[in-house]
Amino acid sequence: MPRTATHSRLLACARCFRLKRKCDHAKPNCGECRRRGAECLPANSCKNGENI
Repeated sequence: MPRTATHSRLLACARCFRLKRKCDHAKPNCGECRRRGAECLPANSCKNGENI
């Protein structure tokens, strides 16, 4: 029987994804971005790896 349930998961912000860090998804800035004083951007906001 095929599975019909979909599993959604949160993606790390662009910085955490690039640095391979665990993103805590805090708003407005995650812990990693807040610690570095950087803007926290969703990973999908960057097109084709631009401006990461």
